[in-house]
Amino acid sequence: MSQDTCPSCGTANQPGAHFCTRCGASLGTHLPNPWQKPSPGQAIGFGGAIKAGFANYVKFSGRATRSEYWWWVLFYVLVSITANIIGIALGGGDPHTPLARLPSDLVSLAFLLPSLSVAVRRLHDRDKSGWWVLGITVGWVLSVILLVAGAMASGLDSTGHFANGTPTGSGLAGMMLGLLFMLISSGASLVQFVWFCQRGTQGPNRFGPDPLSKW
Repeated sequence: MSQDTCPSCGTANQPGAHFCTRCGASLGTHLPNPWQKPSPGQAIGFGGAIKAGFANYVKFSGRATRSEYWWWVLFYVLVSITANIIGIALGGGDPHTPLARLPSDLVSLAFLLPSLSVAVRRLHDRDKSGWWVLGITVGWVLSVILLVAGAMASGLDSTGHFANGTPTGSGLAGMMLGLLFMLISSGASLVQFVWFCQRGTQGPNRFGPDPLSKW
């Protein structure tokens, strides 16, 4: 029996109606299942995004919609917050002990590959190369390495002061180069964030069919 057919009198009502137009009986509330795989043309829900994230744990091909990506980000944030709270409790209130950091470290490790894969598929949905993710990550890592190496070469001590008062020589050059990489990575991250917020290309692209297409 379809949801627009009255269970009391059998009258066919308009799709989506809540009450029978003949006898007034309730037709029931038909809420979508958040864990159900969406039909073509339908945005994925919170539970569906979680299932898709783990089902496509290391799948770096295909496309992911905005809803799939951002629901996954929300899930990751909620799990990370929960892990930090558990860690602080295990560490007796001190968040800096190894035991306190263990839950969040395990969560970060478990979410690393699926988070990278869904980010790559989200870029694919915009018809962008997934190598953007790697390039931006490498840029941030290089900036941190150069800044730290430059500071150490300039004699930065544990109190945050340089041996000669200011960074000099190769240390200064390393820190300037690190700042340059940081600026470039920041700009690229901003561009990537905008792409993540935009709808994917309509219709098929070089990475696969449109996940929101009805055909």
